Amino acid sequence: MTPLSSPSSSWQLSAESACHYLQTLSLKKQLTSEDETFCENACSLLKDEEAFSYFNNPLHYPWVLSQRHQTALSWGHLNTLLEYYSVEKIWKSSLNYADFCSITNKHWLYGECHDLLNGELDLLTPHPSLMCGKVCILGPGAVPYTGLAFLSAGAQVTFVDMFDGALTWCQRWVKRFFPLAQASYIHSSAQHIDYSSFDLVIIASMLTHKNEIFKKISLTPPHAILMRTTENNRPLGLIEQMISPDDYMILTPNYDLHSTTNPPLSLANISQLFLKKDGC
Repeated sequence: MTPLSSPSSSWQLSAESACHYLQTLSLKKQLTSEDETFCENACSLLKDEEAFSYFNNPLHYPWVLSQRHQTALSWGHLNTLLEYYSVEKIWKSSLNYADFCSITNKHWLYGECHDLLNGELDLLTPHPSLMCGKVCILGPGAVPYTGLAFLSAGAQVTFVDMFDGALTWCQRWVKRFFPLAQASYIHSSAQHIDYSSFDLVIIASMLTHKNEIFKKISLTPPHAILMRTTENNRPLGLIEQMISPDDYMILTPNYDLHSTTNPPLSLANISQLFLKKDGC
């Protein structure tokens, strides 16, 4: 049977139209409420049951890969636009940390992020020193749900982001909810940081220059690494491996894969916990 190369269903036509419009939105400087509504509906379309079965049919891989390639770069900017659009609304409604958790947990873009974080916290439960030690988060974004969760557990958190705006928001959130917490902020692409003083480094899957960052980590190894290897709040809702085999090869001399989150198949967010080998 010949693999699909052109639209053959109403769902596929709708998906192509949605992906094309998402690319158009990524060219804007800021979003409107109508834009956000479209993004929410598009992501819902691209992550429903029909989408999941469609993406996992090998006959559809050429079309899926084509759409992913066309949208991958544009989604990075669109995701940032959505983040800055959403953060203002979340800020106005979050009088305390409990409000923040409740609101983001129900948010169409951030709800699954909480599911991912909960799975990660389960991995770390047997390692209290990682939960409450010195934590470095690479790519926290403007809605730093991960960093705030670790601060609430008593950790010392260093936020590292290449975008000034994201770090400004991190500072605002920390000052609002945890004014006495030990937090620091580094404006950097994360390639030139000494990681050896950290108990845990958390790596976002969309982080750029990951290969260079892994090389730096291998030279200044922290005790543990929590790596977000896939995301699904991205175009096409694909289970997309964001970490290359070469990246893994850089880590294996110093680290053992200790455990992996095990979400439902329909939830494609996966994290892996790596612990430093004895003597490294």
